Amino acid sequence: NGSIIFINKNHRLMYDLKHKIRVVCMEEFEGIANIDEYIGFLYGIISSDHDIEVIFIDGILYHKDIHIDDLRKFIVRLQQISSKHELDFIVSISADMDVLGNSLEGCELLA
Repeated sequence: NGSIIFINKNHRLMYDLKHKIRVVCMEEFEGIANIDEYIGFLYGIISSDHDIEVIFIDGILYHKDIHIDDLRKFIVRLQQISSKHELDFIVSISADMDVLGNSLEGCELLA
């Protein structure tokens, strides 16, 4: 079994998760200001643990400076990283489907 990473905006769920799950609180990384920096941050996490199986990103639109207009580019980059490093991303997004448009094209959606 590989490592599980849970990225959240704050510490709200930290104590609700099993101790084997690595929780990353984005409030501790205020300098991440756009999706390119966020992707770089993900690469840093991946490079520190080559056994990552899945990265959960909770409420991506609540993270600093990540907007619906950025989602398509962000999702494509996650798909590329997922393929190259053989890990999965699960991203929660709080938005109406009609607002998201084709941002999630090619993604498995859970309602």
